[in-house]
Amino acid sequence: MNKESIIIGLLIFLFVISAGLSMRNKEIQPNNNMRTSSPGQDGIGILSIYGPIAFSEPADVWSSGQDADSLITQIQELGENKHVKGIVLRINSPGGTVGASQEIFNALQRVKNERQIPIVASIADMGASGAYWVALSADTIFANPGSLVGSIGVLIQQWDLSEVKDRYGVSLITHKSGIYKDMLSGWRKNKTDEEHMINATLTEIHQQFRAALASQRNLPTENILTLSQGQVFSGSQALTAGLIDQIGGLEETLIYVGKQSKLGKNPNLIYPGNPGVPKWLGQLKRQLNVQSLFPKLNNTALWTL
Repeated sequence: MNKESIIIGLLIFLFVISAGLSMRNKEIQPNNNMRTSSPGQDGIGILSIYGPIAFSEPADVWSSGQDADSLITQIQELGENKHVKGIVLRINSPGGTVGASQEIFNALQRVKNERQIPIVASIADMGASGAYWVALSADTIFANPGSLVGSIGVLIQQWDLSEVKDRYGVSLITHKSGIYKDMLSGWRKNKTDEEHMINATLTEIHQQFRAALASQRNLPTENILTLSQGQVFSGSQALTAGLIDQIGGLEETLIYVGKQSKLGKNPNLIYPGNPGVPKWLGQLKRQLNVQSLFPKLNNTALWTL
């Protein structure tokens, strides 16, 4: 096989994969033939937040979720578009990392403050943990009666490989400049003072989540403490608890925000641009150049909401 055939075959392969990813990430549009989707008219911006929320590694093309930087760019695009008279956050996510959720929340807050337009969240199957934090940026939150909502808490996970040395004779030698530099290493048990430090940090971040809940939902302090133990609620339970405002799906959400923005119950829809294939191809190039296609087992701990 000559070099030209190999290149053509690789390009076809990349096209098929990118098309598949595009289909996977395509927004779910409402079943209403009367509603149009045109960027040249006043309408409601649609921001789809699907899958795990995180900042992707530069070469991570296989992530099942959305890159937080891409979502923030889409938020900015909708905010700068004067035809956008309201925004619907279509959320179907179990949550994600702390920083990514906070940055998306803050980006939406800036748009709301600068543009003074309604922002309404529509939770599909799930809007939990970091995804619920993002939903808190909305003026009004819709969810289905059976949606999963809440999970207000923080966790950190690490590998426990401490018995590998005794069983297989394999260990990790660490040279460090500070006594806590290898804290959360999976190759040893955490020390007592390290456990205290980890718990103190978790508590502080948990307070940040609770503060966002308190400022956005106007709930009594005792209710916030009760509702923020990491538990998940159905949409109906969340409504009773004050975590959401209305029961309904995407259609009900669009009708509501259409009325709020004075565009009527069948508003035009405006979708932000998609980074598309060029960005994906660039990521794949870096993936092939700098690392294996197989995931690596390392000592990194994962902070999540």
